[in-house]
Amino acid sequence: MASRKTWYLLVDRTPKDGSWNMAVDEFLFREVKEAPLTFLRFYTWSRPTASLGYYQKTERVVDLEVCRRQGVDIVRRMTGGKLVLHHEEVTYTVASSEVDIFSTSLRESYRLVSEALILGLKRLGLEAHLAAKTPERYARGDLPCFSFPAEDEIEIKGKKLIGSAQKRVGQRFLQHGSIPLRNNASLL
Repeated sequence: MASRKTWYLLVDRTPKDGSWNMAVDEFLFREVKEAPLTFLRFYTWSRPTASLGYYQKTERVVDLEVCRRQGVDIVRRMTGGKLVLHHEEVTYTVASSEVDIFSTSLRESYRLVSEALILGLKRLGLEAHLAAKTPERYARGDLPCFSFPAEDEIEIKGKKLIGSAQKRVGQRFLQHGSIPLRNNASLL
């Protein structure tokens, strides 16, 4: 008989600032190191926040002065990926070290989380699916996250619906993603 898995659902109903949100995600990533464990977290942001992927160069993707004038905070994520403007959205995090569920491959675990999100979206009546290929100009450029859907990201009618990024170390990973509730292209 297989052992029953315990997952922890964390729903932060009060919006928090970007540094708090990123600190909680990093804490969850450290927690799953000790034993096979999974956390699923949903949260929101107290003010518009630009999060930069771990490897992005700040000066190439964000104008610090414009962000200051517009009241946009800036944080760096522990995951890769491109700049995301977090505002009027729901953000999710999956942190896990359960390789029997999620695999040891970054690509496979990313795809599995995306497929679970698609199932949830279908229950809401949305016809979402995985994007097939990353456009070359998007892959090599400094465009923001929601410019184009990348391979295995969630799209509807060719438009990216959820932007996600993952960090993996050995058997543990953290994947978080942005689910915008409104189009904030003008602020971006």
